[in-house]
Amino acid sequence: MSEELIERLDPNRNYGVRTYEDVVREVRAGTLSLHEGATVLPVIRDKTLNNVITKGSGVTRVREKADNPRVQTKAVFLERAHGDFESVYSAMVESAVKGDVRAQKLFMELYVGRPREATEVVEKEVINRLFELALKPKEKVLDV
Repeated sequence: MSEELIERLDPNRNYGVRTYEDVVREVRAGTLSLHEGATVLPVIRDKTLNNVITKGSGVTRVREKADNPRVQTKAVFLERAHGDFESVYSAMVESAVKGDVRAQKLFMELYVGRPREATEVVEKEVINRLFELALKPKEKVLDV
């Protein structure tokens, strides 16, 4: 069973501090275990850490409403979103830099928090620096 699940591991996936080869070696050595997941990718558990799920794992099966296609669809979406996060993040930042106000707002809300949260969590110097940068004169490049 382990060999079948090893074949389903993605060699290009981010396994955190481990490489793909490390994961395969540790599964064969018995320090990591592979289990069926909700999608093609197996769930990886670390036996040395009370069977904690490790980075790069597939999505665990949802016990409640497992026959609900929306639950399965969401599991697939979350798994793919995890793998695509870097690309989406880069695209959002690129859009924000180009002037997309929605991307700027999303970035700031996620980084600083919403206005109420910002006054509670972020240091005053950070907010002051952000306002300084916002009020700096902007350069305009015109193509003629």
